[in-house]
Amino acid sequence: MPARSFRDLRVWSQSVKLVSEVYRTTQSFPAHERFGLIAQLRRAAVSIPANIAEGYGRSTRGEYLNQLSVARGSANEVEALFAVSEELRIVEPADLSIVLSLLDSTQRMLTRLKSSLEKRTALAPINPPTPAPQPPTQVSSPRDQ
Repeated sequence: MPARSFRDLRVWSQSVKLVSEVYRTTQSFPAHERFGLIAQLRRAAVSIPANIAEGYGRSTRGEYLNQLSVARGSANEVEALFAVSEELRIVEPADLSIVLSLLDSTQRMLTRLKSSLEKRTALAPINPPTPAPQPPTQVSSPRDQ
């Protein structure tokens, strides 16, 4: 059954769970990271379901694909920021494991959805069908006269 709303998409639901986990995990970050890593991680995480929803509501498949690419970029940003957090030792390993597991499944779902939409686009005709050829019209030559 096709999705009637972005809320019907499993990848959107999964990304909302990811946002909740990012918020929960960053609550234990040091207060001095409030305007640094915490804000950046939360903004990037929220961008994922927001771009999935925005793309779903766009007029064309190309626009939808573009928004899914933006969502994937935001997911990569979350991953990179957690790598920095890990290097700085400000994220608990157990929390990191949970976030990275949700992030991995979200990234895989985004990739599959994007691939599925690209395949559908590839199957669509590139050029619209041309009308059937018309019989040639009789042109009189000077010899016919």
